[in-house]
Order: sequence, then structure tokens, then C-alpha cells
Amino acid sequence: MDARLPIPAHDVRRESLEPSPTRAVCPYKGEASYRSLRLEEERLDDVAWSYPDPPEDASRRPDTCASRTTG
Repeated sequence: MDARLPIPAHDVRRESLEPSPTRAVCPYKGEASYRSLRLEEERLDDVAWSYPDPPEDASRRPDTCASRTTG
């Protein structure tokens, strides 16, 4: 099963995340900015995303980013 989990921004260790050039547009939430996770010798592309400038009428949780999990 593929699930998306909202994560409060204050719970994210941003020092391990790097900006990604990947972008996606949702008609409800606006443009998503993606981040890649940098580990010691490995990089996991586009593991988290957020909507930094959502439309005013968008329903979203403020100050969150999202990540995907499988299981």
C-alpha cells in the first residue's frame, strides 16, 4: 500500500534534505517543491514535498511537508 503522510515542519531534520528540481502542480494545492534526502554516500531523490505557496482557498495543514511510505 502506498500512503502519504503529513509531517509537521518542526519534526523534519532539514539539514539532511536538499532542494530538488522536481516540481508538480496540483489544481487544489498549487505547486509542490520536492526535496531529496542526502545520506552519507547515498541520495534518495524526491522523498518529501511541500506546497510553500498554496492558493488561499486550499485545504492543507499549515507548516507541513509530506513523505510517501509503502508497506
